[in-house]
Amino acid sequence: ATAVFPEPMPRLARYPVDMAEFISLSTCIFDSQGVPYEGATLHYNPLTIAHYALMCWNNYLIACDEWDRRVFLAQASWLVANTVKIAACAGGWVLTNSTAAEQTDGPVWLSASIQGVGLSVLMRAFLLTRDTQFLLTAQQVAQTFRLDILDGGICAPVGSDGLFFEEIASYPAMHLLQGCLWGMFGLYDYLTLCQDEELQARLQHVVRTLDTLLPVFDAGYWTYQDVSQRLLASPALHHMHLLLLDALDAVLPSPLYEQTVVRWRHYAQQQKYYWRYRFHNWISRYRWYYWLDGWIYGRRAKLQAEPMKQMRVSASIHDFPNFGGVGTVLRDIVRVMDGQWHVEYLTQHVCASAEEYTIYKVGSRFTTTPWHFPFVWFYVLAGILKYIKLSRSGIKYDVLLPQDAVIAGALAGIVGKLLGMRVVCIDHGDLSLFTPRNAQLLRAERIGTINAKRWPWLVRFCAKRLLSFYWPSRLLLARIAARYIDAYLIPGVPGDSVDEGCQIIGIAPYRVTRYNSMIDVSRHPILEAETRCAVRKQQGIAEDAIVVAIICRLAPEKGIRIALESVQQVLSEIEEHVRERVRVVIAGDGPLHDEVEQYMKTYQLEKYCICKGALKTEQVVELLSMSDIFLYTSLRGACMAMAVVEAMAAGCAVVSSTEPYAHAVMLADERGCAVPAGDSAATSAALKRLLEDDELRQRMGRAARAYVEQYHSSNEFKRTLQRATYWAGLVDLLHREEETVGVEMRQE
Repeated sequence: ATAVFPEPMPRLARYPVDMAEFISLSTCIFDSQGVPYEGATLHYNPLTIAHYALMCWNNYLIACDEWDRRVFLAQASWLVANTVKIAACAGGWVLTNSTAAEQTDGPVWLSASIQGVGLSVLMRAFLLTRDTQFLLTAQQVAQTFRLDILDGGICAPVGSDGLFFEEIASYPAMHLLQGCLWGMFGLYDYLTLCQDEELQARLQHVVRTLDTLLPVFDAGYWTYQDVSQRLLASPALHHMHLLLLDALDAVLPSPLYEQTVVRWRHYAQQQKYYWRYRFHNWISRYRWYYWLDGWIYGRRAKLQAEPMKQMRVSASIHDFPNFGGVGTVLRDIVRVMDGQWHVEYLTQHVCASAEEYTIYKVGSRFTTTPWHFPFVWFYVLAGILKYIKLSRSGIKYDVLLPQDAVIAGALAGIVGKLLGMRVVCIDHGDLSLFTPRNAQLLRAERIGTINAKRWPWLVRFCAKRLLSFYWPSRLLLARIAARYIDAYLIPGVPGDSVDEGCQIIGIAPYRVTRYNSMIDVSRHPILEAETRCAVRKQQGIAEDAIVVAIICRLAPEKGIRIALESVQQVLSEIEEHVRERVRVVIAGDGPLHDEVEQYMKTYQLEKYCICKGALKTEQVVELLSMSDIFLYTSLRGACMAMAVVEAMAAGCAVVSSTEPYAHAVMLADERGCAVPAGDSAATSAALKRLLEDDELRQRMGRAARAYVEQYHSSNEFKRTLQRATYWAGLVDLLHREEETVGVEMRQE
């Protein structure tokens, strides 16, 4: 449903919600100005003050009593005087756990409820008095609706394209319904008087997100208070949801809101639904993990209260250090979160050069391989027991970071539930393997691998039979992971095969964050002509050669045969003086190593191809820096290939298949050549075009590098990690703003 903004509100509009239902002044004391506070330490709650102001406002409109008018303006003046400056142009009111006015070191955060209700008070005070001070303060508060939580605002992304106003502006965002609704009311009141296209578009964005999420808040007999934990609302909170949504439907009419209000009012009126709610709460108190839930929330609240504490993170991966795409992502994580995270690793296979890492080994090579049945279950069990053993020895993790959404995801999800840790899964394409097309290709590849083994007939027969049990095991593990993992971080673009895989597994879209893989462009310098020639000479390549780089794991799904077929075809079509300059450098290792050498002989490419084998990160950077063209012919894939992103950062002209789909987006607008997967004719045509046009290669390389520099920065990647894990650094932003103001005053 699309909300339609009505005409501006009347000059003296009644607030659409009766605040008398939500506040109790019996425990409050009033100061000399008529502003309520709590306790003997003058602890003012801005939300209570704003609610009290709107209650007096509605009473004033009804009775026209001058006393109500004076009290309303007293509350509005208090809000103006106590606005905290957060950023250069933003301000608002903060909540704190401190009860004493002199205690300022406690955790603080913004709240959409306070900012929204406060905005409504200030706009009505301006309408009543025409005092511009109220309007100027409202303009500062409205800026918090423009900013992300990380920047001192109240906005948090939901899924790939959602936006939500947060009741507790810290990460991980809980997505409380009441906070978002209060915030929408306040921003609507502001926009009825102040024209701001960006904020109006932001409100429409939240409206669209709420249309999508409203069914998530509906339990079928009651309402949930939040999206993240899906806890049932109390009867008072359920009543608040009903009233707020009904009032929102009055100002932003929507058929969805009207239908939802009718259904939720039916829940509140039926005794059977109320007693079902009570029964659910009673049962939950005696579930075996009820005490565990409280411990989990306590640990997470402690993390939010100590934002400066260095978090201990465990990344589970099958083998490490890994110099492929997964290893690159992990190294990027360590680099961008340096000083904030201490990352340790749980792995089965410890590769070479592992002395600089903290690694805990799980299982053994022969008893717990996760690629066969029933050993995949042994691997998961061994990982769970290892984490429990580490916990008993005093090693406590704040975040678990599994590197796939099936095997490592399942064991990390179970451990996270048992030990009270947040689990954030970074998936590198496993979810896409559950789509019908990719699942069929994967099964064919595994059967082909078994047939290629020189095993006795009986062993191959048993391996194929066990493989029939392996596929349902993977599906079950993926569903277990989906049940317990808190958030999924998946590189790529919406609409690819990963989204289809998430739908098959049952992962809600709001739990999935798509992001662009991070690339540090400074690590991929554009070499001067003299340096470039020296590097090529060192590698035994002519200075004027046209270097085509192929960097991938030599596995069936990478389509290495398609690449060599395309090279052979294009060499037969181009002119001789160009053909003699072409050199194809193949870097990587895998099960098809011997077959690649055989392909080279079959296609008579020994003169033009150089096989480098597996390369370290520094060697990959060097190879890309001296290359002109990067060729990637994957037959299936998901997310985005790190090799392609690195090649774009190095300024190579890229020819890539559209598997995964993200490559088509990345290489659009003449940033490269995207060709259909498995189409050797289209691949060779793109190669021929680049080999024959030096200026086109250079232009595509420059455009590709500029794109990566803009959309794959380390800062955006760090913000993605902070949103998915923990961040409550508002107090740091406030201190930074105080220091800035102090410097400006001293300069004056």
